[in-house]
Amino acid sequence: MIGILITGHGTFASGIAAAVEVILGKQENFVTVDFPEGDTKTELERNVQDGLSRLSDCGHIIVFCDLLSGSPFNTVVPYAIKNDKIKVFFGTN
Repeated sequence: MIGILITGHGTFASGIAAAVEVILGKQENFVTVDFPEGDTKTELERNVQDGLSRLSDCGHIIVFCDLLSGSPFNTVVPYAIKNDKIKVFFGTN
């Protein structure tokens, strides 16, 4: 089973999820991590860790980020470096 985590600045992730749900319906193993204005890097790290842990039973996890080298991308990449089942893609739109 493949898990999907979407993350990005502001409410990017929940916006993408809302569009996906309109088109495909509610999805399993589909997690979003927003990074709203006012959140700290520490909060983002905790939310990413929580999101990945929700997908820990998946054989593979695909992470979609909005920007290369943005805080959400930079937070997820160390997990992917340590765990071969996590793949990160950026430039999601």
